[in-house]
Amino acid sequence: THAPPAEAEADADDATNAPPAEAEADAPETDPEPEPEAEPLPPLAQLARDVHLETLPLRRAVRQAHETVERGEAIWLELQAGSNTTETIREAVGRLQSLQAPLQAAANAAPGIVAATRQKLERVADELRRLTAEREREEAEARRLAAAREAAEAEEARQSAERAAVLGEINQVAETVTAQREALLRHDYKDVLRDLRRLEADLKRAEGKEALRLAVKRVTGLQDLRTFLIRRLNEKPFKSFDGWRVARADERTLTIQATSGRKTDVAWDHVGIRQMAEFIKFYIEDEQEARALLLRERFAQTLNAAIYCVTFGDSEAARAMAATLLSKAVTMMPSERDASLRLLPEITVEP
Repeated sequence: THAPPAEAEADADDATNAPPAEAEADAPETDPEPEPEAEPLPPLAQLARDVHLETLPLRRAVRQAHETVERGEAIWLELQAGSNTTETIREAVGRLQSLQAPLQAAANAAPGIVAATRQKLERVADELRRLTAEREREEAEARRLAAAREAAEAEEARQSAERAAVLGEINQVAETVTAQREALLRHDYKDVLRDLRRLEADLKRAEGKEALRLAVKRVTGLQDLRTFLIRRLNEKPFKSFDGWRVARADERTLTIQATSGRKTDVAWDHVGIRQMAEFIKFYIEDEQEARALLLRERFAQTLNAAIYCVTFGDSEAARAMAATLLSKAVTMMPSERDASLRLLPEITVEP
């Protein structure tokens, strides 16, 4: 329990507790040199690196402060020894006082370092906010473009399906008329109209309904044409170039009188395209005969005759006759031009 001699204590102090001031003086601590960059860093990475470098002095000052405190505690322990002399106490107190300067230097440097670091961190925060806002804008734009693309694709698919559905309804009407071609040739218009009107419940689209309306109007026009011809055949009997003539006509038959005077009833079923064309030329195309008609009736029957030529005329001559008839009709009634052209889209009429 006896205290060691003062010389031994001094040696021990020199060996264990003395601050390595000379060593520090010989090898002052320096900031690490940054490694050369092959390429400039991105702005955010550069700011983070600046913050790191900015805090190096503060970390060094904190480390030095810890070391100074440890040295001060060691000196304080020395002062507690009972064997200290006035000289050793004075020397220890001097060393304690010498530690104040580094602590004060660290304390003085800390606010500036903290302020500079805070400024750097604020710049980092600003850059992060900018990058976040930019990324959010990019992602929002990407979402908008994706949504617009999906909407466009969905709309295109919807329109494609709608076009297919519209075409399906139009074709359904056309196929019904085509299937009833033989009935039309027999002038059996009621059955054709009945089949067409059965389609009404199945047609949901305006285009399909319009196709049905036009088809019904065309068949009705053919029916009206026959009714007109029956009346005119009775008003002014038709005489063919072959010598036979129509003595009378009704809904069922035509009475044909041969050159010999013999009369034969012929059902409308057997009145073909060639005979109908002759009737049309005589009662509708012939100007002298057509003058006997009121303008409205002349227009209507000229249009109906064009419908007949389009429906049954597969030859170039039939198409030419249809075009001539339609052109005459729209010239008679210019106010009906658009409706007439819609009724016969197969024919092109010069303005």
